[in-house]
Amino acid sequence: MNGLHLLAAAGIVFFGSAVQGVAGFGMGMISVPVLLRFLRPAAATPLSLIAATFMNSFFLWSLRRSIQLKLILPILAGAGLGVMPGIWALKTVPEGPFKTAAGLFIALAGVLLWLGWKCPVEKRPLQLGVGFACGVLNGALAVSGPPIAIFLTAGSVRKDVFRASISAFFLMLNLFTLAGLTQQRLLTPSLLKEALLLVPFVLTGALAGLKLAQRVSEKLFRVFVMTMIVLSGLSLLL
Repeated sequence: MNGLHLLAAAGIVFFGSAVQGVAGFGMGMISVPVLLRFLRPAAATPLSLIAATFMNSFFLWSLRRSIQLKLILPILAGAGLGVMPGIWALKTVPEGPFKTAAGLFIALAGVLLWLGWKCPVEKRPLQLGVGFACGVLNGALAVSGPPIAIFLTAGSVRKDVFRASISAFFLMLNLFTLAGLTQQRLLTPSLLKEALLLVPFVLTGALAGLKLAQRVSEKLFRVFVMTMIVLSGLSLLL
C-alpha cells in the first residue's frame, strides 16, 4: 500500500473496531469492502484478519468474565471445518457471485430478525452449521460476524454474553484462518508489516467502542445489532 492507502486503511479499521466494540461484530463488514477498493482479496483478507486478531484479543481480555464457552466451542468446531473451503473459494471462485450470494442471504436473515424470527441456540446441528458458514466467510472474505450474530440474536442472548462470547469465537477463528493462509502462502512479510502499522488505530477504536457500549441498553443493543446485520449483507452487494 502507498501512504494514502495506508492512511485510509488506518481510518477504516479505527471506525470498524469502534463499531465492533459496541455491537460485538462489524470490523470485517466495514473494513473489507473499503480495503477491496485498492487491494486484491488475497491481500485485503489477511490484512483485515491480522488487525482483527489484535482487536479481539483486547476485547476478550476486557469481557472475559461473561464468556460462555459451552455455547461457542461447537460453533468454533463448525468454523474449523469451513475455513479451508473458504480459503479455497478465495483462490478459485469469482469474487462477484460469491459476495452477492452471501450478501443476499445475510440481508434476508436480518430482515427476518426484524420480523421476530427466533431459533434455539442450544441445538448442536444449528451451532455446527452456523460455525461452518462463519468459517467459509472468514476464509474467503474476512467477514465471519454475520452468521453468528444472526444466530445469537435469534436466540435472544444477553448483550454481555453476546459480546464476550463472540469475541472469544472471533479470536480463535482468526488464528485458525491465519494459520491456513500461511500454509497457502497468502500471508506475506509485507502484509504483516502493514498490518502491524494499523494495530494502534485498531486498539484505540476498540477502546472507544467499549466505552460507548457501557451506555447502550439491552433493547437498543438488539436494534443496533439487527441493523448491522442488514447493513453487512447490503455492503457485500456494493
